Amino acid sequence: MSWLELTGTVTGLLAVWLSAREHIINWAIGLINIICFYVIFYRSALYSDMFLQIFFFGTGVYGWYEWSRRNTQDLPKIKIDLLKPKQRFLMILFIIINTIVLGHIISKLNSWYPHYFPQPAAFPIADTAIMVMSMVANVLMARKKMEAWYLWVAVDILAPMLYFQKKLYFLSIEYVIFGIIAAYGLVTWQRIYKQQQMSL
Repeated sequence: MSWLELTGTVTGLLAVWLSAREHIINWAIGLINIICFYVIFYRSALYSDMFLQIFFFGTGVYGWYEWSRRNTQDLPKIKIDLLKPKQRFLMILFIIINTIVLGHIISKLNSWYPHYFPQPAAFPIADTAIMVMSMVANVLMARKKMEAWYLWVAVDILAPMLYFQKKLYFLSIEYVIFGIIAAYGLVTWQRIYKQQQMSL
């Protein structure tokens, strides 16, 4: 395992654990993880995951700002909440449509831009599904929506299988651990949500 993969693994695990604990420093540590993963995924021809890191960087800065702003200014703290049924349906539809469309685009990058993408995209649909679900989950996480954790659990089931196929063994193990932490985060947020509802 390279130092890059080791750094990405450690910072990634720490960031997810701190997210589950609602600790704001998770966003800063996550940015280090994102930079490491960007390089790893490019080298592995997992281009959807590579592009995902750019999105993660933007939402990481946004999430850090949003949580910080509400903790330091005279604004109500963001509380854990659920999407409405219609929002949940639209979320699922968005994930399906974008996985199909973007997966097709990713599969063509090697033929369109061989200079920048010398290897054909590996597992474009599965890789894109991970990308789209992760994008949605990250936005929902910044808004403290419970569904974020359901999506992270789904990602953490699919991703290890994909990365194992690409012989990214440590990354596969990391995502198994992410899955355990995501399950913990889901249970923790469910408990906090129930406490919030009882106090209303």
